[in-house]
Amino acid sequence: MFMVDGQFTQLATIQIKDLKAQATDETGLLKEYLAYETEFYKGQLKDISSAFLKPVNGHPRLMWSATPADASAKVRNVFLVFVHGNYILSLSTAVATSASEKPARKRLETIAASFKPSNKPITLKFAKDGSYSH
Repeated sequence: MFMVDGQFTQLATIQIKDLKAQATDETGLLKEYLAYETEFYKGQLKDISSAFLKPVNGHPRLMWSATPADASAKVRNVFLVFVHGNYILSLSTAVATSASEKPARKRLETIAASFKPSNKPITLKFAKDGSYSH
């Protein structure tokens, strides 16, 4: 979890092998991931909506949102999901049910567009000063 422009944002990952997906293409994997999430949270979510966005560099992206079924919840959760290598990455944020999702969706797209994977794990030292040296 982290803050972007003062807004709560979360990044979650799942290894594709852990999804036990049948699909062999990225679009199919994202569909299976959405089915997995909605089944896992069955009864806890309502008003689920999803749409594929324009692919970036040939890779599909899935935007979906849902409202917690708890009547006291005043938020809607928004997710942007995409495949990278052997992982499915899910960026998420929360939006007040009285507000538009559009700014949150745009923010998630901006974050995803700036995604730059590294072959090396990021250490605390690197996060502080950009150095991998000891």
